[in-house]
Amino acid sequence: MKSRFRSLDVTRCKGESNACPHRNEGVDCPCAKPAVNRRRGPWFWFWIGAVFSIVMGGEMPWPVSTAEARILNLGGSLNVNYSRAITLADNGNSAVNSSGLQANLNLSGDAYRVGSYNGEVSLLNQTVNVETTDQKNRFSVTSYRLALNLFPQWSPLGLTGQRTVRKTDLELATLRVTTKDRIDSLGANWVMSISHLPRLVLSYQETATHPGGRSTSHAYSAFTDTSVGVTRIAVGYQLSTTEAPPGGTSRSHGVNIDTSSQLTTSLIVTAYGRYSSSHLPENVQTPGVTLFQERSAGMGIFYRPPLYWWDGSASYNYSENPFVNDFKSHAVQGSANLRYNEKTDSGFGARYLLVSSTDSTVNSESADASLNYRPFFGLTTGLSGSGGMTSMRATGTANTDNLFQHYQSSISYTKPWQRFQYRAAYNINYGESDTRPGGFSSRDLGNSVNFGVDNTNAEKIHAGLGATFSDIQRVTESVKSEQSSYLIQLSADSSYFRNLILIGDSVGLRGGGSYSHTSGFGVEGRVMSGELTASYGTLIGFSATANYHIDNYPTELHLDRQVLTTQVQYATYLFSRINTLISARDSVEDNRYQADVNVVEGNLNLGYQLGAVTLGAQYQEVETRTAGKRFGSRSVMGRASRAF
Repeated sequence: MKSRFRSLDVTRCKGESNACPHRNEGVDCPCAKPAVNRRRGPWFWFWIGAVFSIVMGGEMPWPVSTAEARILNLGGSLNVNYSRAITLADNGNSAVNSSGLQANLNLSGDAYRVGSYNGEVSLLNQTVNVETTDQKNRFSVTSYRLALNLFPQWSPLGLTGQRTVRKTDLELATLRVTTKDRIDSLGANWVMSISHLPRLVLSYQETATHPGGRSTSHAYSAFTDTSVGVTRIAVGYQLSTTEAPPGGTSRSHGVNIDTSSQLTTSLIVTAYGRYSSSHLPENVQTPGVTLFQERSAGMGIFYRPPLYWWDGSASYNYSENPFVNDFKSHAVQGSANLRYNEKTDSGFGARYLLVSSTDSTVNSESADASLNYRPFFGLTTGLSGSGGMTSMRATGTANTDNLFQHYQSSISYTKPWQRFQYRAAYNINYGESDTRPGGFSSRDLGNSVNFGVDNTNAEKIHAGLGATFSDIQRVTESVKSEQSSYLIQLSADSSYFRNLILIGDSVGLRGGGSYSHTSGFGVEGRVMSGELTASYGTLIGFSATANYHIDNYPTELHLDRQVLTTQVQYATYLFSRINTLISARDSVEDNRYQADVNVVEGNLNLGYQLGAVTLGAQYQEVETRTAGKRFGSRSVMGRASRAF
């Protein structure tokens, strides 16, 4: 019978200094301790599995693939690139070599009812070598980021952390300069949502930079919003601190209050107030919360009925910045729109603005009104007017007042017919400006007419013609002048031609031209321009384009030119995994007053899919000829990428 006790060679009897005296008698030692049974029973493993199942979601057992997908998702990419560019010039060639590595690794998953996580590690390393000067530039960025989203169903808690390390090396002859810095950031965002209690959002943001020294900024934020009757109230508080030795520590407190009251289905009243103990150039934002570090207040009333014959709004806004020139501003504005019937409507608006600083004040009052009438479809008439005054007061300068007024009348008509569509419009406007003291005044009377026509049945060709004429009579300090201009534009396009050579091919034609003449202001004279474009494309990847452009300007500008550009391109798959893109482009620019320019460009792109790895290569050559000289560049680039 197998003994239930431990080996007598190593077990001593209680109170005995030597081994059990019965060790050689072939019997169990009566004073030996029972051996410990280390085997776990089935109930032990049942309870372990039950506890684990409850914590992780109560879905045990899972298939292995499902568990891996929910707990651990791995992804990322890897890119390697190399390029060599040679610049060709009469005074010598130069070459630049560049190589780089970019890698990203992403980890994400769920802890089921506990939450989820997302982690990322990225690396960027780029080296540029200029052979002519033996200059080397190296730049690297390494970033680590981890984000946790905990208890999303109960009380969401978000935690983020990121570290970014940047390094730059510059080598030129015997000179070497190295710069390195590190940016660390931490964040926490906790949303407390409890029934019958206001929602509360607590946030913490920390950013530390290490450019040899150390500067750290902290932002503690609290935000809550709730409803009291028909009023929605949102309150936010933020404490911002910045530690930047040797300047010490700076603090800023900010409070925001925003309210919105839905008094009726059509009437809304809003109000806000913002206060900051000091001026900060930026605002710290947290997910779902924006807090403004400023000093301002305002209110507004808005009337927007669903079925209405009128609507309107009014608002007042105040802001100040005592940290910069004691800046203060007051703004009051109101507007209303009236709809008398389906054919007639009008609008009214008024504004007042007061801006003051340490030694100056600006007052501005203005108002406007408009009336529109549409007696029948296609015809629209309108009247509008605006006026106001701007006053400026500044220490050490004379006070000035500027009075302005402007009136306009317009009529437009559009008539669609079976084959053509016509449109015409006429506008007359009058404006006056008077500045006092100084007596500077001006009056403008302007007229403009435009006309256009285009065909509506564009199965074969679509064409349009437009003309505009404008004339302004200006009186400035009793001196009368006249400014006039007219513009004529013509355009046409067609995509009617198909299946000319191959099945599925198409030809696109487009052209346009304009003629304008200006007198009385600017550069006087005529300007003519025109453009023609023809393109051809096939289903097998071949395409060709030709473009001709001409410009003719007044002689003193010396800008007359003609440009002819042709381009061909062919994209195809040589084999199942090899794709090719070949293109060539030639541009000839004939300048009347300057040297002619001819640019020739060629590109070859190859791509190959090697399993999960994408390989690519590109060759590019550009040559420019002008004034008897030739210069250009040649470059070759290669890359490899892998996504997983």
